[in-house]
Amino acid sequence: MYPAEPYYMWAADKALMNVFQICDYLKIKKIVPTNNNISTAILYDLSL
Repeated sequence: MYPAEPYYMWAADKALMNVFQICDYLKIKKIVPTNNNISTAILYDLSL
């Protein structure tokens, strides 16, 4: 299912962990995904 690149999932896991750490730091409980990117979703939650 995944590309033959050996570090593909490693990079995806690290990117997801970065998002979790940012949300913990900013005390964001819920992220609503958008078609833009994860930053838009985080900023939207902060604006509420």
